[in-house]
Amino acid sequence: MMDDPRHLPPNVTPFGAAQRKRARQSDELRRLMRYAGDIEPSNDVPYLIKGWLAPRSLAVLYGPANVGKTFLALDLAHALAKGRPWGGCRVRAAPVLYVTLEGGAGFERRVSALDDPRFWVLTAPLCFMDLRRDPTWLTEAVEDMAQETGRFGLIVIDTLARAMVPGDENSSQDMGRLVASAELLKERTGACVLLIHHTGKSAAQGARGHSSLRAAIDTEIEVTKEEDGDVIEAKATKQRDMVVGKAFHYRLREVVLAEDRDGDPVTTCVVERAAEGEEPRRVRLKGKTELALHALHTAIERHGVVRSGPDYPERKTVTKDEWRACADLHGLLEGMSDDTAKRTFNRVLVELNDKAIVRSFNGIWWPV
Repeated sequence: MMDDPRHLPPNVTPFGAAQRKRARQSDELRRLMRYAGDIEPSNDVPYLIKGWLAPRSLAVLYGPANVGKTFLALDLAHALAKGRPWGGCRVRAAPVLYVTLEGGAGFERRVSALDDPRFWVLTAPLCFMDLRRDPTWLTEAVEDMAQETGRFGLIVIDTLARAMVPGDENSSQDMGRLVASAELLKERTGACVLLIHHTGKSAAQGARGHSSLRAAIDTEIEVTKEEDGDVIEAKATKQRDMVVGKAFHYRLREVVLAEDRDGDPVTTCVVERAAEGEEPRRVRLKGKTELALHALHTAIERHGVVRSGPDYPERKTVTKDEWRACADLHGLLEGMSDDTAKRTFNRVLVELNDKAIVRSFNGIWWPV
């Protein structure tokens, strides 16, 4: 009788369903709390490709157009599906799904050039901007497939731009929707979701689009190639739980698949790891540009600070004023008027930035 709120005194608040639910949630959270001194770390950190990709994670592989991003992603997928070492690193075999949103004959030729590929391919126009539609359907399809293949280790989305249509990459709201969809896929499947993406207008500024993407991901792999070289570099520029800076050097080797009806060769390319110690040829600097780079390294040594935030590297950076002061010490601007010195210094910064030798964010600079 007293449980019925109609029979309670006017100064008594009934302990209703909402309060009981909050109490249960509070008890559940309390049971999850652990004393820090009792925590023992796991020495067997899970990985897919050791030092590169981990299960249940978000990753971005990005670079300029025509640098060979898809070839590299296919090579990763191929190695993981077959459980073979990749780039000298250990691999734990797992089923792989490659979702190509820019498919076609070119993509099919790239797959057919691989030696006995064992991963799955999905060619479909999917949009990740509405959680209730395509990303949910893809998640359910992957979970259904896992009943036959086992849990997927890697799901590649090629490309992020196609997955966002008609969204705006520079919008925090739209990028948030994309990230939420990728998170859904990651959490429900337990896979590493690898997004293939493009460099922005300036290579020194990193991956294209809103910075919330870099804040959300666990792994970022940058793909670069010097204009006059043939060796391509893939470098881990962000790792949440692994060592950053790991690099893989490779070139694209042409493969003849067959002949067309006119008797001309039908070709594609495969990834071929570069010889040990063979790296991309670096841009040669001279004059004021070379001096400015020396000044930047001096500024890093004297004033460098590791700044927190997803848009900064995990190493020392300096302000423009700190760099400029060290440029004066190196004699870069000696004998110039203030206006000439300012224009000269800014011109050198633009040149180094365009050559992807330095990077900046919000007035903070660092060497690549």
